[in-house]
Amino acid sequence: MGMNDTAKDLMLNALRAVAGFASLYENVPTAAGATEISGGTPAYARKAITWNVSAEGILAHSNQPVFDVPAGKTVRYVGSGRSLPEEPIMVHRLHRGGIRGAGAVRSHRGGHRVMDSV
Repeated sequence: MGMNDTAKDLMLNALRAVAGFASLYENVPTAAGATEISGGTPAYARKAITWNVSAEGILAHSNQPVFDVPAGKTVRYVGSGRSLPEEPIMVHRLHRGGIRGAGAVRSHRGGHRVMDSV
């Protein structure tokens, strides 16, 4: 038996309370942010992210942070977490090989969904 939307919303809203920053990664994120994008001019930095209240098991962000990604870097994962350089709390893998850096990259207007699993 899967979770109902009320249970999913409780979990997602708890995550919303601690995931205030978005971050970009070249490879699978690790503890201490070892694969997080770095460098560039202007320099890459984590960006503040705000969230709508979760509804029907979906948590969507309410702003679209713009990141400065150095040329030659490929963003393959987007994370949501705290401002400290640590493993993100939530992670999305980007499809089709990622996004090549060469200036500003706007985050997608997406969200997180809790999926039932066996």
